[in-house]
Amino acid sequence: MGVRLLYFFLSYAHGDDDHYVMRFFKDLSAEVRVLAGADPHEEVGFLDAHSIELGELWRSRLTTALSESRCFVALCTPRYVMSPMCTAEWAAFEDKMHRYQQSTGVLPGALMPLSWCALEDIPDITERYQRTHQILGPEYSAEGVRQLVRLSINRDQYRRMVSALAGRIVRLARSHDLPPLPADRTLESYSPPGTTTTAGTKNSWSAPDTAEGSVGLVHFVVAAAARTDMLGQRESLEYYGESALDWAPYRPHAQQALALLAGDIAQRRSFRWQVAGLSELHALIMRANLRNEVIVLLVDAWAARFDEHRDVLLDYDRRNEPTTAIIIPIAVVDQETTDSYPILHEAIRRALPNNSVRRDAAVYHERIEDPTAFDNALSRALRVAQNRIFDRGRRDDGGGHRPILPAPM
Repeated sequence: MGVRLLYFFLSYAHGDDDHYVMRFFKDLSAEVRVLAGADPHEEVGFLDAHSIELGELWRSRLTTALSESRCFVALCTPRYVMSPMCTAEWAAFEDKMHRYQQSTGVLPGALMPLSWCALEDIPDITERYQRTHQILGPEYSAEGVRQLVRLSINRDQYRRMVSALAGRIVRLARSHDLPPLPADRTLESYSPPGTTTTAGTKNSWSAPDTAEGSVGLVHFVVAAAARTDMLGQRESLEYYGESALDWAPYRPHAQQALALLAGDIAQRRSFRWQVAGLSELHALIMRANLRNEVIVLLVDAWAARFDEHRDVLLDYDRRNEPTTAIIIPIAVVDQETTDSYPILHEAIRRALPNNSVRRDAAVYHERIEDPTAFDNALSRALRVAQNRIFDRGRRDDGGGHRPILPAPM
């Protein structure tokens, strides 16, 4: 079976007016269908929130969609260039264009960054590309796409902009047959500009790390399992993916992995962030204590039943780490988990006996039922952990052992 044609891949940062992004995607798709002469129900574009079905391996589906897409439309915002997944998507598509250039001698203009909002400063990864063009109209150049989507009084200008963009997408898609991504490359194997990973592992994600030794860095450690490891452990597997980092307990209300949801929340609070697996916890605690960084454990209660996970959590539990937070989702939409909570709570108690008894309400959060509650719990945990680090730093400062840098605003 050959690779199908997707005219465009729409890349955006979750949380940047998702409902307006969805409206823009649907309008752009409809115009591309008309100009391409496609069937009214044919999928001509890809948007993760629209195109990934419940239970699909989302990261694998993203990689497939990038392989199939002839054009890449990026909705640029300050949060976009801070998102490791968005910049990985960007880097993967750039790889397609460069390999096409190597074989044909032509570099197509198929990567199209759009200003979602009016941006005073051009983000680093977009500076090589033109984000304004006369065919999109002066209203777009002045306000960005979001304002045109948002304001009904600008519908004529908006339609003209969408039609012009759709025309460019169709022309480029038909004139340049970009190669698919290499079969042995996964999305996380691309190194987005300006990002780093913890401990150099391929299963780590991170936002840009621009300063050492700052309390503004938080490590999210995921205590979960891959989908294959959960076979036989429980019936509902749609919350799991190819690796532990893909765990997404709040589906379908929040499709993205919990680690990325946590990263979005951390960025809103001006933290830099990194994600790692449970095997890295001990090394990260040593680093965090030296550099005044925050650690947040994201624990799947089902995974707490695994011996190897329980052993690591028990070792952590024996420490007194008041600047480390623990969040344990028990999603109300996951009926199997809700029904099994008494058993799962016992597994948590065995893996984290001291923390589950002490239940420091500021940094220990069990049975977090939905994305809103998760946002509230994590925001509070980050604030408290940060304050405790500063308090500890002030106490230690007399000995000169623990310098503290200014906290993020």
